[in-house]
Amino acid sequence: MRRTLLTGACTLALVACGGNDDAPEAAPATETAATATDGAAAQPAGSAFLEENAARDGVTVTESGLQIETLEEGDGPSPTEEDVLRIEFEVRRPGGEVLGSSAENGAPVAIPSYRVLQLPGLLEGMPTMKEGGKTRFVLPADLAYGAEGGPGLSPGEPVIFDISLVEVIDPEDEARLTEVQEEEMARMEERRAAAMAEFEAMGAENAAASEAFLAEMGARDGVETTDSGLLYEVVEAGGEGESPAATDVVEVNYRGTLPDGTEFDSSYSRGQSATFPLNQVIPGWTEGVQLMNVGDTYRFYVPSDLAYGETGTPGGPIGPNQALVFDVELLGIEPAPAEGAEAEPQD
Repeated sequence: MRRTLLTGACTLALVACGGNDDAPEAAPATETAATATDGAAAQPAGSAFLEENAARDGVTVTESGLQIETLEEGDGPSPTEEDVLRIEFEVRRPGGEVLGSSAENGAPVAIPSYRVLQLPGLLEGMPTMKEGGKTRFVLPADLAYGAEGGPGLSPGEPVIFDISLVEVIDPEDEARLTEVQEEEMARMEERRAAAMAEFEAMGAENAAASEAFLAEMGARDGVETTDSGLLYEVVEAGGEGESPAATDVVEVNYRGTLPDGTEFDSSYSRGQSATFPLNQVIPGWTEGVQLMNVGDTYRFYVPSDLAYGETGTPGGPIGPNQALVFDVELLGIEPAPAEGAEAEPQD
């Protein structure tokens, strides 16, 4: 049962644990240099902040350097590693920028143990609290994210946690744990329903906007419409080159944008053309690129049912029922291998 309570701690755990698996492995040299410069500036600024804060009335500094300030006295028990906790929190940079807050949850967050917070400063500080109390923990970098920094933080930057210990729950109190779990599940369902309603409203709005956009584009001189509803126009005719079949592998340069011009993908931006089997892309591409000759550049106005449909791309950037625009330059064709022959590996 304790494991199920982890869901409610996601916001705090993300900030406290510093998880960022989606981060790129390497940054461009200019970005790396900028980060190093920011980090160098953050460390002396962080030291000044720590010194100033430590001198304030009511702030206690432990041997490790953790700064503790009691904002509201509690009168209940202090938590052990085994206790389930309900907490409210706000995480800030020294300058006041909020990095995370339980306000996003709409209720106190339940965590199966303060050990899930992981940061040395929080592991040291949480046992000093009492149920009903509120404490501000100022963590130097070596008790938080160290020299590398964390989510939203520069290298060497301190971080501030304001934590209210709403409830300490004995892990043997199955009845109360069940209540907390049911409350968490109910809030999750409310958020799911709200997200679904928002998604459906976005889909309806996109559908109407896409229909109007395609009608406007279809009325322009030089724009043709296929039986499927795909719209296209010739941007540049490259000559009498070959046209691909659906089973061919094509090499292209392309740029994809939303109707408002927002670019979401581009081989031009990457500085490298793309090569792929034509029958393994969205239907609008499979149909449209077959109309082209090598050397041509076409612009395609793709209805959502020939693109990513009612779902879009989860997490963005393409919403539900979203029409798309693609500029495609056909660079070359590699015919499909004869039946029974093995295709050569692509670089």
